[in-house]
Amino acid sequence: MIFTRGEALQTIDMNQCGYFEEAIKMRNLLCEFRNHPDKPQPPTIVGFREHIFTGTSKQLSSLASYMALQEGCFVTLTQRVLWDPLQVRLHYGHPDVFDKVFSMTRGGVSKSSKGINLSEDIYAGFNHLLRGATIPYIEYVQVGKGRDVGMQQIYKFEAKLASGNAEQCLSRDVYRIGQRLDFTRLLSFYYSGPGFYFNNACTVFAMFTFLYLQLWSHTLQLDVGVPAADLLNAQWVLQLGLLLTVPILCYLAVEHGVTHAFTKFLETFVTGSPFFFMFHMGTKAHYYDGTLKYGGAKYRPTGRGFVMEHENFAELYRFHAASHLYNGFELLWGLLLMMSLGSWPLGMATYWRTCWSLWAVMISWLFAPFWFNPLAFDQEKLREDVKGWLLWMRRKDATINTSWEAWYEDEHSYTTTGSWVKKGHILTPMLRYGLTFIGLLGALSEKSMHNGVVIQLYSLGVIVGGVIGAMLLLLLLRYILRHSHLALRVGSTFLTVGTVIAVPIILTNIPLSKILLVCMACGYLVAALTRIPLAFGHPRGARLAMQAYDYMCGGLLLGLCCVLSVPQFCRQLQTKSLLSAVFERRVAHTEIMRMLDATA
Repeated sequence: MIFTRGEALQTIDMNQCGYFEEAIKMRNLLCEFRNHPDKPQPPTIVGFREHIFTGTSKQLSSLASYMALQEGCFVTLTQRVLWDPLQVRLHYGHPDVFDKVFSMTRGGVSKSSKGINLSEDIYAGFNHLLRGATIPYIEYVQVGKGRDVGMQQIYKFEAKLASGNAEQCLSRDVYRIGQRLDFTRLLSFYYSGPGFYFNNACTVFAMFTFLYLQLWSHTLQLDVGVPAADLLNAQWVLQLGLLLTVPILCYLAVEHGVTHAFTKFLETFVTGSPFFFMFHMGTKAHYYDGTLKYGGAKYRPTGRGFVMEHENFAELYRFHAASHLYNGFELLWGLLLMMSLGSWPLGMATYWRTCWSLWAVMISWLFAPFWFNPLAFDQEKLREDVKGWLLWMRRKDATINTSWEAWYEDEHSYTTTGSWVKKGHILTPMLRYGLTFIGLLGALSEKSMHNGVVIQLYSLGVIVGGVIGAMLLLLLLRYILRHSHLALRVGSTFLTVGTVIAVPIILTNIPLSKILLVCMACGYLVAALTRIPLAFGHPRGARLAMQAYDYMCGGLLLGLCCVLSVPQFCRQLQTKSLLSAVFERRVAHTEIMRMLDATA
């Protein structure tokens, strides 16, 4: 800042560009610092529009269009309202123009602590707001801006913003603003910053609370004697990320007209925008909640490049497992248990009216990373993905990109803490898993709760003990007979024949549904017990169970992709809805060349 000249300073990023005709208006823009005589202080930051050129071009993807609409709405309609009438517009990054003298004498244009000041730009706005400055927004100047166009880039960007906002909530700047603003401006400030991310976290928390309370009311026999209620979850439509489409409609209507607004909205809706917004609701909630609980916010470079290539399955799984895939599978298990164990006297229509919104979120969290991944349903790419994922799961290496074990250690590095508050946060999920385990035992017993749980717990202990004993016996025999290959082959043959005979007998005497419920109960028990070594900083104590769960979850997702790759319709529909005409023609050209190479 000390090497610049003049009395005004413009901050501009490398993913932005100026236009010649806009540069001619710079004299008018600088005159804004002398306007607004009705304000207590002259303007110290002047903001203006941005033109998101990566979304208006037809050479990119539907993801670029969603991001451009979301960002375009924020840099025009939202900031216009924040300035007038709400009077709480801050500095949200580039390309604002600063009063250089005011900024130099009051701490500069940002803050540089890489922990608490992850979103460094907005602290300039906090600083000016606390000092009573005026931060207007004008409409007659704009610069071009390139936004993220790939799923991984957008994920990193949203994660960085959510983590940065959580750090802002812990900062003294936000505390001082909360102490000094009047009530109406304080509500506006809350809406425009911390409240948005807090609302996303509360929505996800409310979904899990609703799911488990409904499940426990059926499995723990809490609804005995209570009349059945037909719950219609229409309010979830406005909360599951779909409320974000209302400002976008208004923005498009103002900029391009009502007809274009509804046409564009229907186009984005058909190509999968509900999945996109619900998916990133989970991104915001995970990183905001995780940063508040454990800290660890860090800068995530996105690159801002035209990333349109296929990402391998191991990379997608590594990126989205903690934030979306684990939560999505937890919703799936809970919804299936509620469907099978719940009492629905009015029919299954009651179940679907009650849980359809949770199914929508579950599908978006599990399916969106693959739907928005180019060529995810191409059979050749899938074969490469399966090989790469199995290699990643098995390899023992030092980098998270090549080894599941290294990724697991890095993902659970937050558990090495001496804070008992953080240990309590790690142990909290143990409560819901434990109650679900008890509920499943009660459902298996088909008796009163206090008698059935004890009986089933004893039976489960006998079954688990027998399985563990048999496995230990097999390992012992394998060790004893390790030098006799003939004995090992005979033993393995008898074991295979015994298994083939025993499985039909067991399925004849015990219903498959009960076997699955026993497996689910064991799964919830293991999930509860794994929180103990994690809470006390020993993630290796739970590594075997977590690796088995990752094998199962990854196998199910790969199986789904394989099923969808069989009909050509799914792959063509994905390519048509995800990529623009230019990229679609490039995909078709690549397929033709591949077929020619195969026949040559």
